[in-house]
Amino acid sequence: MAGTVTLTLNHAVYDTFSHQRGAKLPIDDDQLRELLFAADSALTRKNGGFFKGFSDAFVFGFEDSRSEGTKGSMGYFDLFVMPLEEAAQIPLPRLARLLEECRVDAYEAEPEAEKTFKIERRDSGFSAPGDIDPRFVAQLWEEYRRDSVQCRAPLQQFDQFAGNVRGALAELSFISVERKPTDYFDVIGEEAEQQQVEPDRRLVRTVQHLAERNALTIDALPTYRDELRSRRRLDRALVRDTDQLEDAVAEEFAAVRKETERAFDRYPLEAAKLMEDIEKGRLRDEQEDDSGGIAGRVQNLVGGGDEKEEFELLNPHEFSDIDPEVAAAIDEKLATRREHIWEQVTEELLTELRQNLRAELDARSEEVAREAVRRIDRTRSTVAYEEATGSGTGAGESGPR
Repeated sequence: MAGTVTLTLNHAVYDTFSHQRGAKLPIDDDQLRELLFAADSALTRKNGGFFKGFSDAFVFGFEDSRSEGTKGSMGYFDLFVMPLEEAAQIPLPRLARLLEECRVDAYEAEPEAEKTFKIERRDSGFSAPGDIDPRFVAQLWEEYRRDSVQCRAPLQQFDQFAGNVRGALAELSFISVERKPTDYFDVIGEEAEQQQVEPDRRLVRTVQHLAERNALTIDALPTYRDELRSRRRLDRALVRDTDQLEDAVAEEFAAVRKETERAFDRYPLEAAKLMEDIEKGRLRDEQEDDSGGIAGRVQNLVGGGDEKEEFELLNPHEFSDIDPEVAAAIDEKLATRREHIWEQVTEELLTELRQNLRAELDARSEEVAREAVRRIDRTRSTVAYEEATGSGTGAGESGPR
């Protein structure tokens, strides 16, 4: 069962812009005057209907021409105010017919200030996810969010949209006809002669996804300003989070690390070779054959030379069973190997790393700079940018959509 909703109406008659008879409407005077001015300008004082939500109230109005005396060229308004929550549960064509029947016969007539009706409400309030046509919702929203076109949809279609999208009745305004162009009302109740714009496929998918999650609300539908902000965030993230430079740095460091490890590995290899030389007596033979090289330095290290020299790596007094000359020879060879390794790392490998990193930084810097500007340029050529900024010429983003 669809059930019923109790609808409470406040009814008042206004001349062009001020209250004359009936209920005192619970709407801010300035907001109501702005609505009436926009409706009067669009309808040019000929019969037509319009509505708009204000906070928790819903205003439905009709304009008609006055006929008394010299006021024949003036217009007046039948205005009905009801709780927005109640109005959202009633199909709009049914509500419009009911309010049409409640209108005063003439400007001078006294309206019934308050009335209460029981009306059959929408089934379950809003459309079930499976009953929503994503393309229909996307089509009307696409026309609404573009400043470059006027959204036109008969009341029945607007009602379908409001029944699909929660919160639509509170946010969107509607006028039945447009005799003069208006930028106040979001939807004009006229069938477009032909389809004005095609909804973006991403928008259709967004609507479908929201419907499937039972989360299709007016606030969840993306405006062009939303899309522009989202696109810019994505563009910044793609530039900021690129791993090209990181990969290049890692590759260069990996290569140097590999070569450095190979160089460092030669040190324990040298120590192991010295152990083998000592075991086979080759080290002492080498000392005896080298009268001016290692043998002479070894003598200095153990105190046999004119000048006392310190061991670099070893303290021979810690090893009671090792000949000090052997310890001195090991110290000399390993210290020499250490210095050779260090020279190779600092003068060759690190120099090469520095040069390669600079080359990578130069190349990647140019790529990143070009990518950043390319994305800015590409974004400025999109419909989202043109619609969100108003003209597509960078004039700002103060537009409503």
